[in-house]
Amino acid sequence: MLFFFFQAEDGIRDFCLSRGLGDVYKRQVHGEPNSQDLEEVDRLQMKHLDDLVAMDQKGIDNFDWVSITEEKFVAILSDGSEKEIKQGGREIHLSFSNRKEYAELVIKTRIHEAQLQINHIRKGFLRVVPECILEMVNHEELERMVCGVVEIDIDILKKNTTVSGIPESLETYFWEVLQG
Repeated sequence: MLFFFFQAEDGIRDFCLSRGLGDVYKRQVHGEPNSQDLEEVDRLQMKHLDDLVAMDQKGIDNFDWVSITEEKFVAILSDGSEKEIKQGGREIHLSFSNRKEYAELVIKTRIHEAQLQINHIRKGFLRVVPECILEMVNHEELERMVCGVVEIDIDILKKNTTVSGIPESLETYFWEVLQG
């Protein structure tokens, strides 16, 4: 199962050209996710929440608010489902005065929505890596150990690569393409 996870993560990283799972590694070493982690996976949601919080700085006040939104205290999760972010949230209208609380609760709900999956990934890690090792590294180091470095040094690759069976012109073209 753990091997499958690493393969899936690597495939996602290669496909998106972005790691995007830093919050998964952060949680393996007991780091606490934050709004930056949510922004990594849902920039549009974070832009919306940032705009809500900063409305007073843009000259919008309680008087102007009435015609802006009909939102309730409900978050749209990654799978498209809705979740109340506060007891009775479907009945609580988002207002100018409660917009900051709304933003905080949406962020909290969204960054913890995959906690069950995170717990399963941790169980997989602990079957392969002793917990004491996870306590000795931070999330960036763990991600680098699992995924490798983001950038590949083409010069190092070239020095450590033996090429045979292809014309020299094709080899030259290959290295030119890799170097961009």
